[in-house]
Amino acid sequence: MSRPTCGDAPIFRLRLFRGRRHTPASGGTRLHIREDPFSAFPLVTGPWTHFHSVPPAGFEPAHTASGGGLPSRHRRRPRGCAEKHLQTYTDPRGPGAFRTYDWQGDPERLSQLGCLAPALLSVRIGYKQVVPLFHPDGPGAEVLHSMEAVLANEACATADFLDVTLDPLMGPWSLVDRALVATGEAGGTGLPDFKAVAVTKILHRKRPNLVPIFDSSIYQFYLGQKPVPGAYKDTPRRLWPLLQADLRRHQGWIQNLIVPIRTPDERPLSLLRAADIIIWGHTASGCAA
Repeated sequence: MSRPTCGDAPIFRLRLFRGRRHTPASGGTRLHIREDPFSAFPLVTGPWTHFHSVPPAGFEPAHTASGGGLPSRHRRRPRGCAEKHLQTYTDPRGPGAFRTYDWQGDPERLSQLGCLAPALLSVRIGYKQVVPLFHPDGPGAEVLHSMEAVLANEACATADFLDVTLDPLMGPWSLVDRALVATGEAGGTGLPDFKAVAVTKILHRKRPNLVPIFDSSIYQFYLGQKPVPGAYKDTPRRLWPLLQADLRRHQGWIQNLIVPIRTPDERPLSLLRAADIIIWGHTASGCAA
Protein backbone atom coordinates (compact mmCIF):
# COMPACT_ATOMS: atom_id res chain seq x y z
CA MET A 1 0.00 0.00 0.00
CA SER A 2 2.18 2.76 -1.26
CA ARG A 3 1.35 6.39 -0.86
CA PRO A 4 1.33 9.13 -3.46
CA THR A 5 4.25 11.50 -3.11
CA CYS A 6 4.06 15.25 -2.75
CA GLY A 7 0.46 14.76 -3.63
CA ASP A 8 -0.20 12.34 -0.83
CA ALA A 9 -3.73 11.73 0.29
CA PRO A 10 -6.14 13.14 3.01
CA ILE A 11 -8.50 12.05 5.91
CA PHE A 12 -12.01 11.70 7.08
CA ARG A 13 -15.01 13.97 6.69
CA LEU A 14 -17.33 11.69 8.51
CA ARG A 15 -20.77 13.09 7.97
CA LEU A 16 -23.71 11.34 9.51
CA PHE A 17 -27.36 12.34 9.74
CA ARG A 18 -27.66 16.06 9.08
CA GLY A 19 -29.14 17.71 12.13
CA ARG A 20 -31.09 14.59 13.07
CA ARG A 21 -31.29 12.62 16.28
CA HIS A 22 -30.34 8.97 16.29
CA THR A 23 -31.49 6.47 18.89
CA PRO A 24 -29.59 3.14 18.81
CA ALA A 25 -31.77 0.17 17.97
CA SER A 26 -30.97 -1.28 21.36
CA GLY A 27 -32.17 1.86 23.09
CA GLY A 28 -29.94 4.06 25.20
CA THR A 29 -28.75 7.63 24.95
CA ARG A 30 -29.82 9.58 21.91
CA LEU A 31 -27.03 11.26 19.99
CA HIS A 32 -27.58 14.54 18.23
CA ILE A 33 -25.32 14.73 15.22
CA ARG A 34 -25.11 17.87 13.16
CA GLU A 35 -23.00 18.75 10.17
CA ASP A 36 -20.12 21.17 10.52
CA PRO A 37 -19.24 22.62 7.09
CA PHE A 38 -15.58 23.06 7.96
CA SER A 39 -15.01 19.80 9.78
CA ALA A 40 -13.79 16.40 8.76
CA PHE A 41 -16.01 14.91 11.41
CA PRO A 42 -19.60 15.14 12.61
CA LEU A 43 -20.37 17.10 15.72
CA VAL A 44 -21.74 14.74 18.33
CA THR A 45 -23.73 15.83 21.35
CA GLY A 46 -23.92 13.21 24.08
CA PRO A 47 -21.73 10.34 25.29
CA TRP A 48 -19.52 8.68 22.72
CA THR A 49 -21.04 5.24 23.28
CA HIS A 50 -21.48 2.98 20.25
CA PHE A 51 -20.74 5.86 17.86
CA HIS A 52 -19.79 3.47 15.11
CA SER A 53 -23.21 1.83 15.27
CA VAL A 54 -24.68 5.01 13.81
CA PRO A 55 -25.44 4.37 10.12
CA PRO A 56 -23.50 6.81 7.95
CA ALA A 57 -25.06 9.01 5.36
CA GLY A 58 -23.42 9.83 2.06
CA PHE A 59 -20.91 12.53 1.49
CA GLU A 60 -20.66 15.27 -1.05
CA PRO A 61 -17.85 16.03 -3.50
CA ALA A 62 -15.31 18.70 -2.70
CA HIS A 63 -15.71 22.15 -4.18
CA THR A 64 -13.31 25.04 -4.08
CA ALA A 65 -14.60 28.50 -3.34
CA SER A 66 -14.59 30.78 -6.35
CA GLY A 67 -11.10 32.06 -7.00
CA GLY A 68 -9.54 29.32 -4.86
CA GLY A 69 -9.06 29.44 -1.14
CA LEU A 70 -11.34 27.73 1.34
CA PRO A 71 -13.81 25.18 0.00
CA SER A 72 -17.53 25.60 0.24
CA ARG A 73 -19.61 23.62 2.73
CA HIS A 74 -19.92 20.71 0.29
CA ARG A 75 -16.78 18.67 0.76
CA ARG A 76 -15.96 14.98 0.68
CA ARG A 77 -16.43 13.01 3.83
CA PRO A 78 -15.82 9.33 4.49
CA ARG A 79 -18.70 7.09 5.34
CA GLY A 80 -17.80 6.06 8.84
CA CYS A 81 -14.81 4.13 7.55
CA ALA A 82 -12.21 5.46 10.01
CA GLU A 83 -11.92 2.26 12.03
CA LYS A 84 -11.61 0.13 8.91
CA HIS A 85 -8.74 2.24 7.54
CA LEU A 86 -6.89 2.16 10.85
CA GLN A 87 -7.21 -1.61 11.09
CA THR A 88 -6.08 -2.11 7.50
CA TYR A 89 -3.05 0.14 7.78
CA THR A 90 -1.87 -1.10 11.18
CA ASP A 91 -2.31 -4.78 10.34
CA PRO A 92 1.14 -6.30 11.04
CA ARG A 93 0.75 -8.49 7.96
CA GLY A 94 -0.65 -5.74 5.80
CA PRO A 95 1.04 -3.90 2.93
CA GLY A 96 1.24 -0.53 4.72
CA ALA A 97 4.37 1.10 6.12
CA PHE A 98 3.21 0.95 9.73
CA ARG A 99 5.83 -1.55 10.93
CA THR A 100 8.64 0.40 9.31
CA TYR A 101 7.87 4.12 9.26
CA ASP A 102 6.20 4.09 12.68
CA TRP A 103 9.22 2.56 14.42
CA GLN A 104 10.55 5.70 16.07
CA GLY A 105 14.17 4.89 16.85
CA ASP A 106 16.09 7.38 18.98
CA PRO A 107 13.62 10.26 19.52
CA GLU A 108 16.47 12.71 20.16
CA ARG A 109 18.51 12.07 17.02
CA LEU A 110 18.14 12.46 13.27
CA SER A 111 20.29 9.85 11.60
CA GLN A 112 21.24 9.59 7.95
CA LEU A 113 18.96 6.62 7.45
CA GLY A 114 16.20 8.24 9.48
CA CYS A 115 16.14 11.12 7.02
CA LEU A 116 15.26 8.61 4.32
CA ALA A 117 12.14 7.52 6.25
CA PRO A 118 9.74 9.61 4.11
CA ALA A 119 10.45 7.16 1.29
CA LEU A 120 8.39 4.63 3.27
CA LEU A 121 5.42 6.96 2.69
CA SER A 122 6.22 7.18 -1.03
CA VAL A 123 8.07 10.49 -0.94
CA ARG A 124 10.61 10.68 -3.72
CA ILE A 125 13.65 11.09 -1.58
CA GLY A 126 17.12 9.63 -2.04
CA TYR A 127 20.79 10.39 -1.70
CA LYS A 128 20.51 13.62 -3.69
CA GLN A 129 18.20 15.08 -1.06
CA VAL A 130 19.73 13.54 2.08
CA VAL A 131 23.49 13.80 1.48
CA PRO A 132 23.48 17.64 1.52
CA LEU A 133 21.87 17.57 4.96
CA PHE A 134 25.07 16.11 6.37
CA HIS A 135 27.52 18.43 4.66
CA PRO A 136 29.59 20.50 7.11
CA ASP A 137 27.97 23.68 5.82
CA GLY A 138 25.60 25.00 3.17
CA PRO A 139 21.81 25.01 2.78
CA GLY A 140 21.50 21.33 3.63
CA ALA A 141 23.38 21.72 6.90
CA GLU A 142 21.13 24.68 7.79
CA VAL A 143 18.00 22.62 7.18
CA LEU A 144 19.31 19.74 9.28
CA HIS A 145 20.22 22.15 12.06
CA SER A 146 16.71 23.61 12.00
CA MET A 147 15.18 20.14 12.30
CA GLU A 148 17.56 19.20 15.11
CA ALA A 149 16.53 22.38 16.93
CA VAL A 150 13.02 20.94 17.24
CA LEU A 151 14.40 17.80 18.89
CA ALA A 152 16.73 19.75 21.18
CA ASN A 153 14.01 22.01 22.55
CA GLU A 154 12.53 20.80 25.85
CA ALA A 155 9.17 22.44 25.21
CA CYS A 156 8.86 20.68 21.85
CA ALA A 157 9.43 17.33 23.55
CA THR A 158 6.15 17.60 25.44
CA ALA A 159 4.16 20.02 23.28
CA ASP A 160 0.95 18.86 21.63
CA PHE A 161 -0.23 20.19 18.27
CA LEU A 162 -3.74 20.55 19.62
CA ASP A 163 -2.55 22.88 22.38
CA VAL A 164 0.19 24.97 20.79
CA THR A 165 -0.25 28.48 19.47
CA LEU A 166 0.51 28.39 15.75
CA ASP A 167 2.80 31.40 15.98
CA PRO A 168 5.79 31.36 13.60
CA LEU A 169 7.67 33.77 15.87
CA MET A 170 7.44 32.25 19.34
CA GLY A 171 6.79 29.06 21.26
CA PRO A 172 7.46 25.43 20.28
CA TRP A 173 5.62 25.77 16.99
CA SER A 174 7.99 28.51 15.83
CA LEU A 175 10.80 25.92 15.63
CA VAL A 176 8.71 23.62 13.48
CA ASP A 177 7.76 26.53 11.23
CA ARG A 178 11.40 27.60 11.01
CA ALA A 179 12.42 24.17 9.77
CA LEU A 180 9.79 24.32 7.03
CA VAL A 181 10.88 27.81 5.97
CA ALA A 182 14.54 26.76 5.89
CA THR A 183 13.88 24.21 3.16
CA GLY A 184 13.06 27.03 0.75
CA GLU A 185 15.27 29.82 2.06
CA ALA A 186 18.44 28.33 3.63
CA GLY A 187 21.52 29.76 1.97
CA GLY A 188 19.26 31.91 -0.17
CA THR A 189 18.23 28.95 -2.29
CA GLY A 190 16.88 26.25 -0.02
CA LEU A 191 16.96 22.60 -1.03
CA PRO A 192 15.49 21.35 -4.30
CA ASP A 193 12.95 18.55 -3.92
CA PHE A 194 13.07 18.71 -0.13
CA LYS A 195 10.28 20.79 1.35
CA ALA A 196 7.37 20.54 3.80
CA VAL A 197 6.34 17.00 2.88
CA ALA A 198 9.81 15.60 3.60
CA VAL A 199 10.47 17.67 6.72
CA THR A 200 7.17 16.85 8.39
CA LYS A 201 7.50 13.14 7.59
CA ILE A 202 10.97 13.17 9.15
CA LEU A 203 10.03 15.17 12.23
CA HIS A 204 6.69 13.47 12.82
CA ARG A 205 8.44 10.20 13.68
CA LYS A 206 10.41 11.96 16.42
CA ARG A 207 7.69 14.31 17.70
CA PRO A 208 4.45 12.51 16.76
CA ASN A 209 2.23 14.65 19.00
CA LEU A 210 3.59 17.99 17.82
CA VAL A 211 4.42 17.75 14.11
CA PRO A 212 1.56 16.81 11.78
CA ILE A 213 2.29 15.30 8.40
CA PHE A 214 1.91 17.74 5.52
CA ASP A 215 0.32 15.73 2.77
CA SER A 216 -1.21 16.99 -0.43
CA SER A 217 -4.29 14.85 0.04
CA ILE A 218 -4.93 16.23 3.52
CA TYR A 219 -4.36 19.73 2.19
CA GLN A 220 -6.85 19.12 -0.61
CA PHE A 221 -9.29 17.58 1.84
CA TYR A 222 -9.40 20.75 3.94
CA LEU A 223 -8.83 23.42 1.30
CA GLY A 224 -10.41 21.88 -1.78
CA GLN A 225 -7.31 22.01 -3.97
CA LYS A 226 -3.85 20.49 -4.12
CA PRO A 227 -0.95 22.52 -2.73
CA VAL A 228 1.53 24.08 -5.09
CA PRO A 229 4.54 21.86 -5.83
CA GLY A 230 7.42 22.44 -3.45
CA ALA A 231 5.24 23.95 -0.72
CA TYR A 232 7.29 24.98 2.28
CA LYS A 233 6.07 28.19 3.96
CA ASP A 234 2.76 29.95 3.43
CA THR A 235 1.04 26.91 1.95
CA PRO A 236 1.43 24.69 5.04
CA ARG A 237 0.49 27.66 7.21
CA ARG A 238 -2.94 27.66 5.57
CA LEU A 239 -3.55 24.04 6.54
CA TRP A 240 -2.44 23.97 10.17
CA PRO A 241 -5.25 26.08 11.73
CA LEU A 242 -7.94 24.07 9.93
CA LEU A 243 -6.44 20.75 10.96
CA GLN A 244 -5.89 21.90 14.52
CA ALA A 245 -9.44 23.20 14.98
CA ASP A 246 -10.95 20.04 13.52
CA LEU A 247 -8.91 17.69 15.68
CA ARG A 248 -9.56 19.76 18.80
CA ARG A 249 -13.28 19.47 18.19
CA HIS A 250 -13.24 15.71 17.74
CA GLN A 251 -10.32 14.64 19.87
CA GLY A 252 -12.47 12.59 22.24
CA TRP A 253 -13.97 10.03 19.91
CA ILE A 254 -10.86 9.71 17.76
CA GLN A 255 -8.76 9.07 20.86
CA ASN A 256 -11.29 6.45 21.92
CA LEU A 257 -10.89 4.76 18.56
CA ILE A 258 -7.10 4.51 18.75
CA VAL A 259 -6.73 3.49 22.42
CA PRO A 260 -6.03 -0.18 21.58
CA ILE A 261 -3.55 0.57 18.80
CA ARG A 262 0.16 0.45 19.59
CA THR A 263 3.04 1.31 17.30
CA PRO A 264 5.56 -1.42 16.42
CA ASP A 265 7.78 -0.21 19.28
CA GLU A 266 4.86 -0.23 21.73
CA ARG A 267 3.97 3.47 21.88
CA PRO A 268 0.41 4.81 21.74
CA LEU A 269 -0.61 5.84 18.24
CA SER A 270 -0.75 9.62 18.12
CA LEU A 271 -3.87 11.49 17.12
CA LEU A 272 -1.95 13.19 14.30
CA ARG A 273 -0.80 9.90 12.82
CA ALA A 274 -4.28 8.44 13.10
CA ALA A 275 -5.70 11.39 11.17
CA ASP A 276 -3.08 10.97 8.45
CA ILE A 277 -3.77 7.24 8.12
CA ILE A 278 -7.54 7.60 7.96
CA ILE A 279 -7.64 10.45 5.47
CA TRP A 280 -5.09 8.82 3.22
CA GLY A 281 -6.78 5.45 3.46
CA HIS A 282 -10.16 6.98 2.68
CA THR A 283 -8.97 8.46 -0.58
CA ALA A 284 -6.48 5.79 -1.64
CA SER A 285 -8.91 2.91 -1.12
CA GLY A 286 -11.51 4.44 -3.39
CA CYS A 287 -14.25 4.79 -0.77
CA ALA A 288 -14.13 8.55 -1.37
CA ALA A 289 -15.24 8.01 -4.97
